[in-house]
Amino acid sequence: MKLTPLQLKKVRKVYGLTFGELGALLNVTDAHLCNIEKGKRRLTDRLMLRLSHELELTDEKLERINSIYDEFKKGEFDVSSNR
Repeated sequence: MKLTPLQLKKVRKVYGLTFGELGALLNVTDAHLCNIEKGKRRLTDRLMLRLSHELELTDEKLERINSIYDEFKKGEFDVSSNR
């Protein structure tokens, strides 16, 4: 399974994880994940495998995550923006 930086962001947002929380799960820094989402760093195969394993991602699950994300406006996933 290949993930794009945008798909990584969608997974993180749908799961309600911060950069720090997902980084801790994947054993990378929050800055590293932020740079991947911004396209400044590459999402390695090893990191994709770790993410897939930790979140039990399948192609079908990824499709559903994309659908869920796309149903909502970007800002609606950020609880702080609603206050």
